[in-house]
Amino acid sequence: MNFLLTWAYSYYDPDKAIHSVIKNSMTNKASVYPEIWYGIWSGLDSYNACYSKYPSETFNHPITPQLDFPIMNMNLHANFLSSILKLTGIEAEYECLYIIPKFDKNFLLTTNLISIE
Repeated sequence: MNFLLTWAYSYYDPDKAIHSVIKNSMTNKASVYPEIWYGIWSGLDSYNACYSKYPSETFNHPITPQLDFPIMNMNLHANFLSSILKLTGIEAEYECLYIIPKFDKNFLLTTNLISIE
């Protein structure tokens, strides 16, 4: 869900959007919670809040055993990359592609399909 929040921030408060991307990165998680290995290289959909009994860990439920397989979901990677693409202002329509960056800072984005500077 943080991906959608970051995208919304990009329309109304670009600095908050950039902060949201950084805050939700795996690099940030590794620096804040280095003792919890999942979420550093790969991760899952949800983590406990910082004020919970087990902060930054995931839920443990018999029907969906997140603790047994905590890195089998790619939403963490896909949504982080989607956030970055949204901040660069890439918007696609049926017959065209718009690139309208959401912030005034210099940046470089290089992918296999597109490079923006």
